Amino acid sequence: KINLYKLLKYIKICIIFLVTTIISMVVSFNIYSRYFSEHVYFFNVGQGDMSYIKSGNNGVIVDIGSMSDNLAFNIISNYFKMSNIQRVNAVIISHMHKDHINGLEQFLQKYEVGLIIYSRPKTVTENYKQFKEILKKYNVKFKEVRQGEEIVLGNIKINILLPSEKYIDSSDEENTNSLVCKISVNNKQLLYMGDSSLETEEKLLKSINNKFKIEDIYILKVGHHGSKTGTGNSFIQKIQPQNAVISSQNKYYGHPHSETLTTLKENSVYIYLTENQGAIKFNLK
Repeated sequence: KINLYKLLKYIKICIIFLVTTIISMVVSFNIYSRYFSEHVYFFNVGQGDMSYIKSGNNGVIVDIGSMSDNLAFNIISNYFKMSNIQRVNAVIISHMHKDHINGLEQFLQKYEVGLIIYSRPKTVTENYKQFKEILKKYNVKFKEVRQGEEIVLGNIKINILLPSEKYIDSSDEENTNSLVCKISVNNKQLLYMGDSSLETEEKLLKSINNKFKIEDIYILKVGHHGSKTGTGNSFIQKIQPQNAVISSQNKYYGHPHSETLTTLKENSVYIYLTENQGAIKFNLK
């Protein structure tokens, strides 16, 4: 004969144990995610660029824009809300085109940013003037950088590779003079090319020495959304990336170009397309 009282008591104990276990797992996961996890996300912002690097309690955003207004901000805001993130140590802006920057002001309205990192363009454009007004409006700390500078944020090390003091003369000067940086977490190296061109890559190869080592790249954020104006074969052979991420939306400019994809494939680089695969995550342990 079943003792109903004992059965109910047993069920109650089981429920309490189950709820306690679930709460403990959620708390443990949140603590791990907030303080110990190390990863990078490349978000699908259509034709644009945005990624987020996290190492422990430190975080860095590289570019925050899209051809579609509000898209970049909405995506990063939703991610931060789910991850309970309220601030970032730094936002790096590769250059002043809208598909790399048009989510910045909304982001500054809602989140705390320790530092904005950028390089001054060769020519002062209207976009650059508006960018400077945003920095002034939100009283955010900023740093104009040049080749050779290093910024360390916990376990995240940022090395500025370009532009140098001497800009590259080009018919596409703003893209060609994009901020190029190598970001290291543990022994994983990420190379961000902005909207750089073959001319940028040529100058970068000439800069390589003991101080500017960019070999054995774990992730290459492909320049200019996979346009054929960049990602030359000699450059890829030299830096030897394991993985390449291309952030683009084909309907705008036909990116990524078949020549770029062929170059990467012929050099045995794994290719990831945000348009096809959505947000792409790499662990950086």
